Amino acid sequence: MGQSQSVSTQTEVAAPPETVRSMFLNFQQHKEWHDIFEIKCLDPTIQPANLKPSDKLDVNIKGYPFKFQFQPTILVNSPDTFQWLGSVPVLFWGKHQFYFTPSQDTPGGTTLIQREDFGGLLAFVVGPTWSFGQKSFQHFKNLNRDLKMAAESAASSAVWPCTLCSTNSMPGSVNCALSNSPEILIICAERHRLRSWLTTNILIQQAKCLVRIEEGNVDVSVYFEDSTYAKGDLVVGTDGINSVAKGTKALLEKPNSDLLNLIPLAGLLQLLRAAPGKRRRRLGAALLDVDGARRRHFRAGHWLRHASQQEKLDHVLASVAALPPRLRKIFERTPASGIREEPYIWRDLQLAPSSLPAGCAVLLVDAAHATAPFRGEGGHHALIDALRPSKVLKRLHRAAAGGISISRDDVKAAVVSYNVEMLQRGWQAVQDSRDMQVGEAAKASAKPWRGSKLPRAETIMLSRLG
Repeated sequence: MGQSQSVSTQTEVAAPPETVRSMFLNFQQHKEWHDIFEIKCLDPTIQPANLKPSDKLDVNIKGYPFKFQFQPTILVNSPDTFQWLGSVPVLFWGKHQFYFTPSQDTPGGTTLIQREDFGGLLAFVVGPTWSFGQKSFQHFKNLNRDLKMAAESAASSAVWPCTLCSTNSMPGSVNCALSNSPEILIICAERHRLRSWLTTNILIQQAKCLVRIEEGNVDVSVYFEDSTYAKGDLVVGTDGINSVAKGTKALLEKPNSDLLNLIPLAGLLQLLRAAPGKRRRRLGAALLDVDGARRRHFRAGHWLRHASQQEKLDHVLASVAALPPRLRKIFERTPASGIREEPYIWRDLQLAPSSLPAGCAVLLVDAAHATAPFRGEGGHHALIDALRPSKVLKRLHRAAAGGISISRDDVKAAVVSYNVEMLQRGWQAVQDSRDMQVGEAAKASAKPWRGSKLPRAETIMLSRLG
């Protein structure tokens, strides 16, 4: 016997179904935009996109007066449907469903439906007159709302004023001063989907804090704060501008404070304050205080030193007034209290080509050459930094598979070769970003990205996603 109940909510999302589904399946990133449902694969080696019927999840739903955590079983994981089944035999079961279907009301958008069917002896507690049912309905609405905002933000981020020529056009389009060509490769990708794709079939352990790197005769070891460690043939440090790996004995053995450079440009940073009880998100307005090609350096008498929060906000709103309405929205919704009182200061990082030792630890991207964000160099060189050592390591692997003995010296020689090219390229990219001009001057003096002429086998072109 028993009863049956259903809870359902529907939301229109101005983003394609594949974008909405991708955002939902990126469980690791949920904490960036939602704080009620905590979902992860029970088997950490399985990526959410690869879940199949009979696989298990670990779901923790907050906001109830008791701990509500369970391990449901996957029923369906298809391009338009995601379903799981959780149960307490006889007493209670629930089939949770998500549907991502092309919208009939929002052109190019998604109709997002979230529904759960309950059954069993205790199913009546999910009824609309019971607090558990009312809370469940509100949690569903909150998840749909947050997923909608995240997906729409991801979809809109694929269209942003070109950082190379300062026109309000899609990079590489006919209206852009710098069009896509063999010399200048324009790569447009939606961040969350690209990250999800890049981590396919890769086991990632979160909340690990590196303490030290030790290089032995036959391998290299990394040690973490939680007393765990791992061994391998090569350590790749991609831990950003404040890289811990960079400061270890295996590499530079210097603190970041001795390596980072101050960029003499002033900017504003706004804080997007969430509703009460929600986590506060931070948004960099990244507005340079420049006038054409002539920079006004941040000095003691600079207006940002004494400007009020409202005056700073007015400056931001005037700067973005020419943007399309949907791109201005985030700025127009920011109150004056959401503007940081202190100015935002940028820093970059340039390492000399001879600064990294010949070893089995390498640095990539911001850990080796952090750039100012104004030319879009960071993402470009991130791809090159990953592709080139991958190709070198692939050659070593093939040689070993063919019976050729590969020594530690061979690996170190490959690392040295990569370091020299990477640091020379990165040094110039940092300098180009620091010296960047904007407005009309950019059209006359625009420089192509360094290293943009890649061999065909290394070239990646990503079409617009989302």
